[in-house]
Amino acid sequence: MTESVLVRRATPADAADLATMMSEAFMADPVATWVFPETDMRRKLHPAFFRIFVDLAIAEGVALTTDDLAGVTLWYAFDPAHEPDDPEPFRDLFREALDPYHADRFLVLDDLMGGNHPHHAAHDYLGFAAVDPDRQGQGIGAALISHRLAELSADLPAYVEASCERNARLYARHGFQHRSPQLTLPDGPTIHPMWRPAP
Repeated sequence: MTESVLVRRATPADAADLATMMSEAFMADPVATWVFPETDMRRKLHPAFFRIFVDLAIAEGVALTTDDLAGVTLWYAFDPAHEPDDPEPFRDLFREALDPYHADRFLVLDDLMGGNHPHHAAHDYLGFAAVDPDRQGQGIGAALISHRLAELSADLPAYVEASCERNARLYARHGFQHRSPQLTLPDGPTIHPMWRPAP
């Protein structure tokens, strides 16, 4: 039940454990399997990959988790009027954490999503939502998403890219609506951009 989920802000002390949990949660994700096609390499590289996003959300965005670290959502403020002048320092983090093959595949994904990211309004960007595979189906993800949406100011919309139709259905229950166009990775899965208007 979502009523029993205790949500709190993640701290730097949680980062390693959250990255490890996300590694397991995304092992079968279609976009993750496109970036890291080989299971052994996915398992090896996932923790460092997700640690970059966890650290960024804790430092500059909002990282929500539970007392037992069973789930996490990573949110980033996006304001088209204050975009970074140079995205390369961020992209360099992945070149350093991954081998060239997997870094290049991630950068293809980053280019695809970045080129489609909405720029017409400031919004909160849900970069990731993950729940420990052993705890899925218990309302943890829904509680984490609901918590953050309740915190947003009345005039702030939100955006997310769903990596599969199952995730898209979860986001739709929270007011996110499909936004065209859908994105398709080369010889890979379709990503579903979704926009939640300000309530």
